[in-house]
Amino acid sequence: MGRPKPGVSGNNREGEKHVIYHIIQEGPGTGMVAACTSDPNGERNREPEERCNIPHAPHFTTLRKAHKYLRDTVGREPSPMELEGSILVDEDERSRNNSARRATNPTYFGQNGNTLHTIAHSTRADTRMFVAMSHKTMAHTIHMLTRDPDPLVRAYAIAHPNAPLEDTETAINDTDYRVVVAVARVTANRVNLAKAATHERWEVRQVAAENERTPSGALHALARDPQVGVRASVARNKTLTEDVRMILARDPDPRVRTINAENATQPRVLAIAARDTEPDVAVAAAINEHTAGSDLARLATHVDERVRRMVALNKSTPEETALALTYDEDNMARAGAGAHKNTPVWRKKELAQSDAEPIVLNFLINSTDTPICVIRIMAERGNQRACNYLAPGGELDARQQRAVLARIKRTTRPWFTMTEWGYL
Repeated sequence: MGRPKPGVSGNNREGEKHVIYHIIQEGPGTGMVAACTSDPNGERNREPEERCNIPHAPHFTTLRKAHKYLRDTVGREPSPMELEGSILVDEDERSRNNSARRATNPTYFGQNGNTLHTIAHSTRADTRMFVAMSHKTMAHTIHMLTRDPDPLVRAYAIAHPNAPLEDTETAINDTDYRVVVAVARVTANRVNLAKAATHERWEVRQVAAENERTPSGALHALARDPQVGVRASVARNKTLTEDVRMILARDPDPRVRTINAENATQPRVLAIAARDTEPDVAVAAAINEHTAGSDLARLATHVDERVRRMVALNKSTPEETALALTYDEDNMARAGAGAHKNTPVWRKKELAQSDAEPIVLNFLINSTDTPICVIRIMAERGNQRACNYLAPGGELDARQQRAVLARIKRTTRPWFTMTEWGYL
């Protein structure tokens, strides 16, 4: 049988599919919502934002149903062309706004800037906000939205990648702090950032503290801000001078000191963190590769096993410290130290020949710094993972080896990660 033609019974699903395709092919302005305002039975639909009377298809009385059927039929979301006309020609404002809110999803209108510009004239602030959030909205539309009466719309417009530079710079004087927050986040103007750093709202100062273009003088003042969240944001800034880092190293809040130790590169700052009484601060200093060897040696004897584990994973740990940690009472510390690049080969061989815990042997196998002779020793002793590694097409290749310690390095709690991977 051939394809049913338009006009067949609504109970015939093939006929309904053909009608939908036929309406879509006619282009914008002729389909779905624009078609009619009442259902086939003459009863007005109770959802004006979803009215859809497709001729000869009585089962498709709402836009939601038509959309679902089309999506299921073609195996994808409807294209912008398939739904655009429904929004542009609908005279009902509520219908237009509700449909536009869905349409600002890039799946629908991600490739049609003109449609988004039309939607941006909606009377509903949430609809205009969705347009300001769409990554496909064009610059002239964003320019219009930066002058929107709703502050949230203006804030999203300022934060948009297509926001004109002149609009971003002038928005620093906006009366709503949310707009100024958006400016402080995206601007590179040091004058505006210095102004944001002295704003009465701590939310603005916090965002200015994170911006790497903020002048050092402003960051120096923000390091003593009464709000702990602002000081923590300063500590995350990668451009801090040693003077600012030293201020944060003595901050009364341990969270600020921890973040500062994680991001510091100055040995003097890390030396203070290494002597901190708060274990979390010491952990951050122990994993930082810029911590001096003498401080790492001190941390290797810390009472908290988490600190010793981090020292064992720090690639800057000197040979003497790494060797000492291979005898640590904590098996995780021994495992990390055993696989360390600075641990002598003779000690790695000892671990391979001993009845060490599986975690220690697995670390040796997974380390790119373990010589092949050490892995052969484990294979000769019947270690299956070592045998698999040495076998052609083994389960552990060089790329996997490199990935293991690289991922461990990126977390301050690697034992959790190792448990997840099945190494514990």
